[in-house]
Order: sequence, then C-alpha cells, then structure tokens
Amino acid sequence: MNQMSQRTVGLRCDYQAEVDLLFAWVGDPQPAENIEVEPGIYVRVAPSSGTVVGIEVLDCAERFQIEPASIDAAFAESLLARFTAPALEHFRKTHPQPTLFSSPQ
Repeated sequence: MNQMSQRTVGLRCDYQAEVDLLFAWVGDPQPAENIEVEPGIYVRVAPSSGTVVGIEVLDCAERFQIEPASIDAAFAESLLARFTAPALEHFRKTHPQPTLFSSPQ
C-alpha cells in the first residue's frame, strides 16, 4: 500500500495514491456529518459545534489534474479554504439554530 501521511498546524493529511483518495482532518477524530459540496468532495462538519473538522476527496489527483506527489497538507488546506464556506452555508440551512425567542417544535 502506497500511502502518504503528513501533519501541519493541526491538519493531518492522508493521501492514498492506489485509490486516489485524499482524507484530511483537524485535531482528534470526532463524529462529523459529510456535506457534499461537489460530487465526490465531502467537507466534514461536527454537528455539536458546527465547525469544519475535515475533508474527503474522491479521485483527487484526477479531479484536480495534479501529480499525486503534490497532494500534501498544504494542498488539503487550500481545498478546505475553498470549500469551507459552501459547506457551512449548507450545514446552517439544514441545522437552524434556535433563537432567543424561538420555542421548541
């Protein structure tokens, strides 16, 4: 199994070239909901806090037309920067927070 793992500033990155899969996560593993921001690109959001805790990209090198050797933690960080806003927007729409004046349904 050809596998690359890296860690930078709390981001851990695991790219598996044999299946062209990138998985990156922040901090310790925790329960998260996958938000599909584009087909095959999933941003992981922790439901308890509403924060992004990772990203999973299927067919990563093929999708972004890059060499597998250049898929690293910096690349994963750039993907998180690109896809965090749309994922959080979707998450907030599907998980509305109660307001001070709202009552339980």
